[in-house]
Order: sequence, then structure tokens, then C-alpha cells
Amino acid sequence: MRLSSLGDVLLTTPMLRILKRENPSVKIDFVVKTQYADAVRYNPAINRLFTLEKDYSFSGGAGLELNQYGLIIDLQNNFRTRKLLRGANVPVVRFRKFSAAKFISVKFKFKGFLPEASVSERYISTVPGLEEDGEGCELYFHGESQPVHFAESKVIGLCPGSKHFTKQWPLEYFIQLAQKLNITGYSVAVIGGADDRELGEELKRRLPGAEIVCGENDLFRIGEAMLKCRAVVCNDSGLMHLATALRIPAAVIFGSTIREFGFAPYNAKSIILENNFLSCRPCSHIGRAHCPKKHFKCMKEILPEQVFQKLVEFAGL
Repeated sequence: MRLSSLGDVLLTTPMLRILKRENPSVKIDFVVKTQYADAVRYNPAINRLFTLEKDYSFSGGAGLELNQYGLIIDLQNNFRTRKLLRGANVPVVRFRKFSAAKFISVKFKFKGFLPEASVSERYISTVPGLEEDGEGCELYFHGESQPVHFAESKVIGLCPGSKHFTKQWPLEYFIQLAQKLNITGYSVAVIGGADDRELGEELKRRLPGAEIVCGENDLFRIGEAMLKCRAVVCNDSGLMHLATALRIPAAVIFGSTIREFGFAPYNAKSIILENNFLSCRPCSHIGRAHCPKKHFKCMKEILPEQVFQKLVEFAGL
């Protein structure tokens, strides 16, 4: 069970792969919110996919017969999943969330209690006996023929969106980066979901000629757009994990959050850009609607020229 969100669901895929590889005869059913189901819809490790609507009812009215399972793996571990699992008479293992450690790191800026392992590694270790395999996350498309990455493409993907403001690199900086890329001979594709529609419209107006793939929550269309890019530049967001699941080099910009929370790109070609000279980071483990210090230096001091230079070195432009 991992109900949300996009990045968290994608981070379960290494555990699914390893569990199925080590136990080929096992049948794995997966429970997820409907809006994130495409992240695992065609995953070959999964036997059946159960989806939950916004009111947490099962789509189509098909519920879980909990006691048919030999083991239940609760990777969400919150009130909702505990309620869904009420009455289960089979073993249940739960993901350890380290909530107190995250609170201490945000409140007192002390990271010593945070686990060294990434979230994906911790998902794997939730199941006794499973060990990491050194591979990354995965996204499977429908059909046997999977789309391929255009590694020598002259297109760079820009993913300016994120659910929370303090995790968004300034839009003006994305525009300046796009202009620098254009001068170098690269075009840009602006990539996002339905929540990024306004960002996409603004960038379409400011960047004539840029391909805009924003405005729909079609994970496979977004993935296909990413695969046409040599590399992507993104925030700490679900699209960061999508890019790494597709094996696309990712330059990732962290603002109010920190990599030590465990959500850095997992076993993937990536580079993280962050401002390590601020005493106010992290100010949240999920992001905020505004900068509590009102200066937003965590993002504003990461300049387009810096990101461009790192991208040149990292992606071999």
C-alpha cells in the first residue's frame, strides 16, 4: 500500500522489482490513489491494482479481502491505511517515517537523527530479507515496445512546477536558463502536469518556439516528452522521480527541503544544486506556500548561470 504521491509511488518500484525477482511465484497486489495509478499501472511485478477515489472508496466498488494475503506491506503508514487495514488477521509490516527526526531537523536544523538511507532503500528494508540491487526506479508504458531515450537530443526539458512554492526555482530563472540554452543551440521543452498549466502558458508567451507539454495529468505523455530530451532541469518534485525512473539525466534544484530527507534521485544520473550556506534550511520537509524569512535565498541565490554551467558539465552540452 502506497496511496500517494507521484514520487513516493515511483520510489516503491525498486522494492517491487526485487521482491518479485527473489520470489518469482509471489503475487503482488498494489493499493494506490487513482490519480497516481499510472505510475505502476503496467508494472510487470504487479498482479492486481486497486485504486482509491478521493473519498477513499475503492474504484468500481471492489474492496480488499485482507485475510487472503500472506503479508501486507504498508508503505504509507498513516491514519488512512491503518483504517483500511482494520480487521486484518495477517502479518503487516509498516514503513518507518522518522517523523520526529524530520521535525527536529526542521525546528532545530539538526540532521543527526535522520536516516542515511534513501526512502527507496527504506521501502526495500521494510520487507525482511530484501536487499538493494543497485538499480533505480522504473516506469512501464503499455505494450511490449517501450519508448526509448534520445540521449543525443538537442532538447533540454524544463520542469518548473512543484506542489509547494518554496520548492519552485523562480520562473524568471527558468526563462533566463532557456535563453542561454537557445544561444548554445539547444531548444527547450517545458514539461508539467495540470497544476502547471499557468506556468506553461506564461513560458509559452515568454519563450516563442519552446515546446509546451503542460496542462494534463497524462503521465505517459509527460514521460514521452521527457524521453525526447537530452536532460531535464527540475525542482524537488514528482517529475524529478519520473525523469530518473526513465533514466534521463536530471539536474535537480532543492530549495526549502534537503536531500537528507531521503527524496534525492535514487540510483540515477543526476546532480543536485542547493544553497548550503543558509541557517534556515530546511524550513519544511514537504514545502511551504511562502518563505518564512521572506527572502527566499534558498532558491534566489542559485543563479541561472550556475545551473547552466553545471548542466554543461553534467550533460555534456
